[in-house]
Amino acid sequence: MIRVHNKQFSFLLGAGGGKTKSAFEKDLTHNYSADLRAHKINLFLQPNLNFIFTPYTSLSVSTKFSYVHFTSITSSVIPGDLNAPYAEDATFIDKNSVPSFFEEPGVAWRIGGKG
Repeated sequence: MIRVHNKQFSFLLGAGGGKTKSAFEKDLTHNYSADLRAHKINLFLQPNLNFIFTPYTSLSVSTKFSYVHFTSITSSVIPGDLNAPYAEDATFIDKNSVPSFFEEPGVAWRIGGKG
């Protein structure tokens, strides 16, 4: 963490992993049933810039860059009468590995002190 006058810069780096599963049945939204299981690995970088106005107020601006890699994917789909699976679901169907990269911008306004 670097602090100059009323500005503070920090940089977070993280990693994690685990298993994920998703399942849904045919309903008013989906015209098909699906089941998905996968292992996943997460990596992220998050620079943060904080503007400190008083000891009780600050504004933080950040952007989290995430890389998520799904592996060992198993999926099953029971199609419905009207349409194929949505593109979001089709991304994982019949694939063994799916990498993805995304950005999550954020803004936080803090008012208050230590409790």
